[in-house]
Amino acid sequence: DTFQDLTVRGGLEGTYIRNGWTTALQANLVGVNERTEALRYGTLLDEAPLVDLSAYRVGIRHRLGALSAGHASVGTHRMLLNGFQSRGVEGTARLAPALDVSLAAVNGSTLVGYANPLGLADGAHRIANAAVGLELVPSRHGALRVEGSFMVGSVLPVTNVNQGAVRDPEESRGLGLQVKATDARSRFQLDAGLARQQPVHDVAGDL
Repeated sequence: DTFQDLTVRGGLEGTYIRNGWTTALQANLVGVNERTEALRYGTLLDEAPLVDLSAYRVGIRHRLGALSAGHASVGTHRMLLNGFQSRGVEGTARLAPALDVSLAAVNGSTLVGYANPLGLADGAHRIANAAVGLELVPSRHGALRVEGSFMVGSVLPVTNVNQGAVRDPEESRGLGLQVKATDARSRFQLDAGLARQQPVHDVAGDL
C-alpha cells in the first residue's frame, strides 16, 4: 500500500534585554500526521496529540545570577551527576566575586508534552542537585576552582521518551568534591575529584 508520513518541526526563540536583565524564551514543537508517530504515543496511545511540545526553556539572567525553567542539563561532577538532561528548574547566584551557588531539581527521565511543565509533579521521580564553587584565584576565573556537590535522587521505573528498556526503582544520595585548574594560556588543565554515593532505604543501584 502507498502511504505518506509527514513530520513538521517548528521553533520559537526570543531574547529581551533591559537594564542589565536578560529574558530568554525557546520552544520547539513537533507535528505528525500519523498517531503512531506522535511524541507521546508510547504512553497515551490514541490520545496522544498530533502536535506536541518537544522542548522548551524560559529564563531570566543578571550579572549576579540566573533562574530558568524547562529543559536543563544538571551536574558537573563526572562521578556523581554530570550533564543529566531533563525538564526542571535551576538557579545560580554569585554571592561574592569568588563564590557562587547553584541549585537544580529535574524530573527523573526525559519529558515531552504540555503536561507537568516544570517536571516536578512527582516527588518520587525527581533528582535534586546543589553545588558551591569557590575561585581561589579571583583575579583569573578558572585558574583554581574548588567545588562541592550534593545530590539526592529518586527515580521510578519510567523510561525516557521513545526508549525501550526495563528499569528498576532507585533512590540514592551522594557528596562530591572536585578541583579544577588551568594555566593562563589554557594549555594545561587539571580536573580531579572524589565522590561518595549510597542507596537510601536499601534500594540498590546508582544514578
